[in-house]
Amino acid sequence: GVVKRRGDIFRFTIADIPGIIEGASMGIGLGLSFLRHIERVKGILYLFDASSLDIEEDLKMLKNELATYNPELLNRPYLIVLNKIDIWDDPEFTRDVMEKVSHLGKVIAISADKETNLEELLVNMDETFFKEEIEKVLNPVREPKSVSNSENGSTTSNTLDDSSEESGNSI
Repeated sequence: GVVKRRGDIFRFTIADIPGIIEGASMGIGLGLSFLRHIERVKGILYLFDASSLDIEEDLKMLKNELATYNPELLNRPYLIVLNKIDIWDDPEFTRDVMEKVSHLGKVIAISADKETNLEELLVNMDETFFKEEIEKVLNPVREPKSVSNSENGSTTSNTLDDSSEESGNSI
């Protein structure tokens, strides 16, 4: 789906690649058809159900499948997301789990159902995946605009002013 940020001046698309199972890189299940889509992404969200008994093993399996399919994918920036934290209903337990998995990378705990920490997730996605693009949108470099004079064949250079910029850039 398309996510709109900062009003409507920055957009990005999220591709949901479900069901990567062990052996996906070898064609088991729908693995290869899903893995082909990952090659086009700028970054990866590893999304885990908070009730998973071993997030570290699950992440290791996913990374192994990506590495087997295309080792370059492991160089993409990533975030780890724990979803369904509302099932715990215990902030202290959430903190303990977060500490346990923090060595794996940047971890964000959310509840999509209760909409808990979704803005935190989006901010982390902005910073991890789109920082340069957002900077360009918010602080565009003004390139001189060349204007040709057809009467004498000369070219002059003018600087764009704010009134000539388009609003609503999308990436």
